[in-house]
Amino acid sequence: MLAKVLGALDLLVTLIIIFAPLFPKNLIFYGAFYLIAKGLMFVLTSRDFASYLDIICGIYVIFLAFNLSNPIITILAVLFLGQKVVFSLL
Repeated sequence: MLAKVLGALDLLVTLIIIFAPLFPKNLIFYGAFYLIAKGLMFVLTSRDFASYLDIICGIYVIFLAFNLSNPIITILAVLFLGQKVVFSLL
C-alpha cells in the first residue's frame, strides 16, 4: 500500500519535472520537498543508493523552480523517477 502511494507521488513529481514551466513555483517546491524528505528518510533507515538519487533529484527540482534546467539532467531525472513509478505501481 505504501509503495503505491509513494509511486503515485513520484508520478506527480515526474510530471512536475516534465512540465515545470507550467506549474507555480510553490507546487514545484512541494515536489522538491517531498523528494528530499523521502530520500532522507530512507537514507537514514536503509542507506539505499536510490534514496541518494531521490535527494539529488529533489535538489534539481529546486533548480527547476528558479528556471535553471539542463535537458540531459531533466531526462535522467524523469527516467529515474519514471522507472521507480513503474516498479512501485506494478
